[in-house]
Amino acid sequence: MKKIILFRRQYDSGALVEYSLDNATWQTETIDFVDATSGDVTVYWQITKANYNTASGSEIINIMQAPNGWTVAPNIDGWIYGEPNAPIGSATYGEVVFTYSISGEDNFVSQLPLSAGTYTMRAEVVETLNFEGLVKEVGFIIEQLEVTIVWGETSFTFDGTPKLPTATAVGILDGDVCEALVSGAQTEVSEEAYTATITGLSNPNYKLPQNNLTIEFYIYYQEIDGVTVEGYEGTYDKQAHGVTVIGTEPTDTISYSLDGGAWQTEQITRTDAGITTLYVKVSRTNFADFVSEAVTISISQAILTKPTN
Repeated sequence: MKKIILFRRQYDSGALVEYSLDNATWQTETIDFVDATSGDVTVYWQITKANYNTASGSEIINIMQAPNGWTVAPNIDGWIYGEPNAPIGSATYGEVVFTYSISGEDNFVSQLPLSAGTYTMRAEVVETLNFEGLVKEVGFIIEQLEVTIVWGETSFTFDGTPKLPTATAVGILDGDVCEALVSGAQTEVSEEAYTATITGLSNPNYKLPQNNLTIEFYIYYQEIDGVTVEGYEGTYDKQAHGVTVIGTEPTDTISYSLDGGAWQTEQITRTDAGITTLYVKVSRTNFADFVSEAVTISISQAILTKPTN
């Protein structure tokens, strides 16, 4: 603040001191200058007293805009997702306003970004009449948070539907959802292991680890249920008889064996009296073979009757 004050030591209390900015309108209060004047300002003054000549004059006032500077250089340290940092920065004059934008864009907002990415912070002091404005931009990065992968079941039984192990991303912040995306689903039974692979995460704020991104899994044969084999027991009647297989499907392959080792698809039958022991195997695609316990074809001798005369 600058004041124009005329001291009246050479005048007694009867002297009147007045001030004016236009040399027409006068006031007894001092004219105070707080803000910059944007150039020269003339302040007129006059001193009057009865029986004395009026004394008058003027003063030139020029309060210039103050230069500004950073007392604390603006900065913001990057962080790993979920652990935000606050910006710092202060100026000699004025309030520092912080705004943020995605790097390469010019869409600055006041909200501190929280998602992983590359950003620019702008620290700005708005210019006023009294002091210069300041602007400084600082880049920073919010790194993705690395997760840990935990695999689920890797052994499956064939049922005609695609099979694929599940993978769980561990280390997710409360309130977030992040699913591991897995490829490599298979349907058929194979003696060789299949491989499942994690291809990414559903939440861009997280990143995969460097290891444990693949796993082997297996699809095993399903047991054939509901198949039964009934042997035959009867009396010699000159007809060929065999066992009965119940519960098969039209596409099944039925095989027969006398020793459980050599198999044939032609049905084994017996005509003469006696006992035949055999085994039955039912084969179905992607199912484990069904092999029966030993079953028999048992034909007893017929009763020979005396002919009549």
